[in-house]
Amino acid sequence: MERSWPLTGRDEELRRVVSAIRPGAAGIVVAGPAGVGKTRLVREALAVPSGRGASVVWAHGSTAARALDQLVRRGTR
Repeated sequence: MERSWPLTGRDEELRRVVSAIRPGAAGIVVAGPAGVGKTRLVREALAVPSGRGASVVWAHGSTAARALDQLVRRGTR
């Protein structure tokens, strides 16, 4: 069983992300500088609906993935 350190000092951010995750929502975007804990925050937030049996889909954007978006857009014209 994988164990991680407890998430501390992020209660307000966690509450905001969890409240944005609701049925019918198109999705959420969490943005910020590198290394501030965005991934950890979102993983913690997604554990809440996942633990209730909801389907959770994870998408991760990056500078490298930007080229894929441009290729897809060109292919749909």
